Amino acid sequence: MTDPIQTMSIPNPTKKSALIAALVAVPAVVLLGCGAGSGEELGRYRIEATRQQQCAESGMLAIDQHTTRFAQLRNLGAVMHWHEGGGLFVGSYNSGQGSFEVDEHKLVDMRVGDSQDKPSCVIERRLHIAAQFEGDPLAGYLGFVGTLRYDYAVAYQSQCDDLLAGPEAIAETMPCAIDLALDAERQD
Repeated sequence: MTDPIQTMSIPNPTKKSALIAALVAVPAVVLLGCGAGSGEELGRYRIEATRQQQCAESGMLAIDQHTTRFAQLRNLGAVMHWHEGGGLFVGSYNSGQGSFEVDEHKLVDMRVGDSQDKPSCVIERRLHIAAQFEGDPLAGYLGFVGTLRYDYAVAYQSQCDDLLAGPEAIAETMPCAIDLALDAERQD
């Protein structure tokens, strides 16, 4: 998906990149022994995502209506890997139903590198993907349909009011959610 964080102007570009990656990037998990020879290849997919709901029309969490991404999927029994660029999702795979789910939870400190005299602002991000494969698993899945949801909230005892106001706000309000409909087609 294209980066939902597009317009927040943070003086340090490295800081902006780090916040963007932390809030919306694919979770990177380092797994030993999960190389190309492990498990069963489920295919490479072109995934079209269509925004159903978003947190803001502008600001850090504003996203495009349509985005495209590519992912390589691999079955490791009840576990499924979703490889995307340098990142990896690890989720559950139900071969009997031809479905998979991924859940991830992350806390992001929005004031990394800011002055120490400001109160803590930590955003909680929850990600959930649920999808159903299409086609015959023995002949190779043709694609899948599903949903991707990001839920955002200000973490307990955080003070983020200054980052939730103005033209460069994180979002118009918190808590909020971004919902995307996924439609994927196998590419190999």
